[in-house]
Amino acid sequence: MSVYSLLFPVAARRIPPNLGTLGLLFAAGAAPVLAIPVQVFGLLPLTVTRWFVLALAAAAALLMTRPGGHSRWARRGLVAGMLAVTAYDAVRMPMASMGWWPDFIPRLGGWVLGTDAPNAAVGYTWRYLGDGGGMGLAFFVTCGLLTAVRPALVSRHPVALSVGYGVFVWTGLVGTIALSTEGASMLFALTPTSLVLSLVGHLTYGAGLGVCLRRATRAATSRPGRRPVSRLSRLYTAA
Repeated sequence: MSVYSLLFPVAARRIPPNLGTLGLLFAAGAAPVLAIPVQVFGLLPLTVTRWFVLALAAAAALLMTRPGGHSRWARRGLVAGMLAVTAYDAVRMPMASMGWWPDFIPRLGGWVLGTDAPNAAVGYTWRYLGDGGGMGLAFFVTCGLLTAVRPALVSRHPVALSVGYGVFVWTGLVGTIALSTEGASMLFALTPTSLVLSLVGHLTYGAGLGVCLRRATRAATSRPGRRPVSRLSRLYTAA
């Protein structure tokens, strides 16, 4: 019996296990970043949605211990997302330190804990594992599905596809700020400078995902025993 069947016995009888696994992994990846607009729009606070996020993360962690298939794509996506958000922050943090771009991540940590006091440790843990890693996970399991159906959709231009995904995520951020009454005060005000800088950050994130995705698609089609070309490649290919 699969982990999916053990966790969700009723759903397993109605949804094929592969699709159920894919859906659960995608939901676990998307949940952390989606919890932020839910908080900003005043629908549910992060003190409530954090439990859904953690439950999905625990289920996804169990699924990712399985070999092959969607689990391999999920592991690679999680690693790729964290590497990509590291590149993003290499661009963002100097701008934040110069006051060009407010850093709301410590406030995010306070939302998770349910306090008014910023908490950088919790905020950045959520950012790297949840937002960065989670969005990478969701993207990669989707690419894994597309690779099984139409491989050329992913393998032909993996970096461009990933950059487009980064722009898609950026539009969600901008839309959250523009359409909510508290978005500017909770996140950051939309100005020409913040729009350009946040776009640059998301383009960097997308490009980072794209480099990892290109490697993943090559690994999927390469012959067994091919040696990675770098230490970073060995880390990533082992995921």
